[in-house]
Amino acid sequence: MDTEGTSLTRAATSALITGLALPIYILAIYLPSLALNGFIVAAFVFDKKLHTPSNLLSVHISIIGLVSLLIYSTMLMSAFALSVIHCDCDLTYCKWILAHVFHFALYPLNITAIAIGYCLILKYSSSVLTFPRVVTVLIGIWIASVIGNVPTVFLVPLHDFVTCCEGLCLNDTYVCDDLTGAFTPNLFNVSSQIFFILQNIFFIFFPCVFVISFTALSYYIFKSSIYHPNNSLKRRMFLLPIVMTVATLVLIFGQNIINWMPLTTHAPNVPGDIVPFVFDLIWDVSMIIYPIIILYFNVPLQRSCRAIIKKLLCPKNCLVHELT
Repeated sequence: MDTEGTSLTRAATSALITGLALPIYILAIYLPSLALNGFIVAAFVFDKKLHTPSNLLSVHISIIGLVSLLIYSTMLMSAFALSVIHCDCDLTYCKWILAHVFHFALYPLNITAIAIGYCLILKYSSSVLTFPRVVTVLIGIWIASVIGNVPTVFLVPLHDFVTCCEGLCLNDTYVCDDLTGAFTPNLFNVSSQIFFILQNIFFIFFPCVFVISFTALSYYIFKSSIYHPNNSLKRRMFLLPIVMTVATLVLIFGQNIINWMPLTTHAPNVPGDIVPFVFDLIWDVSMIIYPIIILYFNVPLQRSCRAIIKKLLCPKNCLVHELT
């Protein structure tokens, strides 16, 4: 009877957590992120003045955001509900793999491409960047992100991951019996540890070094005129990659703190249902932060987004000006 009562209490608690968390997530994260990234992509598509290779590099951040929203975030909601209510963690595994592709690989590599592209424009001219070259770079980014995460499937098999997560779910604590953590199973295995270290070096450390190096090079080239009012565009080109890189590092350190703190402190009172959800929220917040940064530094894109919003909110006879 006690076991049955505990199970019923847990089921009721899990249903309450799911019922409260998912609507808040949809209203506070999912819909605003969908709107922000959608407006940026729509502005780029419909405003021909924005059709430049450098803008494509920036807008591709929002394209990643939309793809991530439609695949990763949609899966997140289902995975969270299933893992909390039924201890079904198969979808959680797929979501964990996709998190590595989208957030550990695509975003840092894209930010690096933006920094290098701006540096080439500032040193030579905008003619250096062409659409075929940029598209080739973006395709290469996607290929590298997918291939670079393929070994994760073999180093962290589905069975081991699900077993660990089910143990987390049934024990109602964050710490698994083998001290590997719910979202980092087998991390203490030597081969897995070496791989994840190399992965972090390639997808996080190297991009940060490249962004800092190319931004410093650009600053050195134009340091004599960087503070001139007419060079506000150049200042933005310097700051955009740096700000996005700082945001990436803050998000990565934030999710690691959330992931490892309950494990290293062995906190039995940390609710196992909430921690994975908050862990995922860190990544979803990035899909709001990045488009805001892009809009702040790209004034023409900002104007086009405003025009699209105005066009949606106002009747046709109210809108005098078209996209400028």
